[in-house]
Amino acid sequence: MLSIIIINYNTFQLTVECINSIKKSIISDYEIILIDNASKDHPPKDFLTIFPSIKLIELNENVGFGRANNIGMQQAQGEYFLLLNSDTIIKEDALDKCLSYLKTHSNIDILGCRAEFPNGITQLTAFQYEGEHSLIRSIIYFIKRNSTVQYANQLYKKWKKEKNAVLRQEQKKITEPTPNFAYGKRIGSLSGVFMMFNRKVYDETRGFDPDFFMYYEETEWFINRIYNRYTILYYPYASIIHYCGQSDVHGAMSTQFWVSSALFWYKISHLHLFFYSLFLWIDIPCNLFNYVFSGNKNYIVKIKQIWTTLKFIPVICRFSNSFNGRNAMLKVKIS
Repeated sequence: MLSIIIINYNTFQLTVECINSIKKSIISDYEIILIDNASKDHPPKDFLTIFPSIKLIELNENVGFGRANNIGMQQAQGEYFLLLNSDTIIKEDALDKCLSYLKTHSNIDILGCRAEFPNGITQLTAFQYEGEHSLIRSIIYFIKRNSTVQYANQLYKKWKKEKNAVLRQEQKKITEPTPNFAYGKRIGSLSGVFMMFNRKVYDETRGFDPDFFMYYEETEWFINRIYNRYTILYYPYASIIHYCGQSDVHGAMSTQFWVSSALFWYKISHLHLFFYSLFLWIDIPCNLFNYVFSGNKNYIVKIKQIWTTLKFIPVICRFSNSFNGRNAMLKVKIS
């Protein structure tokens, strides 16, 4: 049996459409476990009025993505699990295709499918991993995401008249089913939008690290506890539509993203967090320079987010960087 676990947070109508698409597209034996993260937009019990066969778990507070999924996986009865975003639509027989592939390929433990934007453009949901989180590679990554380096790169592309070509390529409908690197090769991690896997993966790794409230939880799970033990596959011959970010329509959680990224690097190692913090400090005057030069107020917003993240560093280091090392999830209070 396939246990489909969906987290709802203020996305009632989208979740209804998601469940309807599941019911239309699957013939295999399955159960749907819906965890409501203390939504305010609609009474959660209304789901049972529409779908009386689902298992509804109502939470008294928003415990975030990872913890809510862990609760669902604890209740799941299936041999296979699917973690599915509520803002998705299953296309055709995507679930049966993925489940059949997992069952007939015992060497594959985790599988992700093709996700599309509503306009048909393929989303990047499969990621390589070739030691990118070694200390040297991480430092190079920190340098590349420095604001002035990125801004200078944008100016260079504009000067080379490459910007319009890039935009045209991005706007062009992509018909290829997968990035060239992905299918048939070992993948480092998948987006949390669609993750189908054998139950043993959860049983042996204990699921998402409950220290994370939102963002980076699937990256930490893959890098620290999945990649070296299981085989991950991107399967492009099954598709879903993903609307993206519907639980955070106003971008209120962007600061949480920054703080969770710091926690992620701490989970890799203390030294990774040190260099991450160092480059955050360097990024403050760089963003200020970019603002003066360009007048773009987004750089001021970024400075505020970096400053908030830096204030969280002592809070992060107060606890162990091991799995579930904190006494509570790391959550930023949104005013």
